[in-house]
Amino acid sequence: VLLCLLLPGVSHAASQKVDIAKSGESSLRAVFGGKTVQITFHTARLKKSDPGFPLPLEYYNEVSIVQRMCIVVEGKTVWVPRSAYADLFDARIGFLEFEKGTFVLVIVGADGADTYWVHVTFDTKRVIKRSVYDSFAPRKPSEETLYAPGKVIR
Repeated sequence: VLLCLLLPGVSHAASQKVDIAKSGESSLRAVFGGKTVQITFHTARLKKSDPGFPLPLEYYNEVSIVQRMCIVVEGKTVWVPRSAYADLFDARIGFLEFEKGTFVLVIVGADGADTYWVHVTFDTKRVIKRSVYDSFAPRKPSEETLYAPGKVIR
């Protein structure tokens, strides 16, 4: 009986984290607050000589960039602003947390002095905020973007 009680907890914890592929698709699935969340990352590798290589990263020979990020909560797609993921490079790990009724996707990227953490806060309807933390001040965001609720045009 004890084994039956422990196994669901172990498999649930394992599904809340994903190693983000350098190229291709990576998915993360979790259940929080009775809601199923599915997050998919679409990444691509770029060489320094490729068109579209991020200029601020010219000291790298190759990087992996996040081309698209999809969030689905309870079967409904949550629109993700491009600015929530467009500057992410060498994203390595993604994991999901549940805080005060909202979901927080944490993305860890790069390494060494370039290490960063991005927190994308969202609910069942929209992305609310993006906070960026760097390795020099990991407890205080170096950048924060607030997203206004969408307007309904009739």
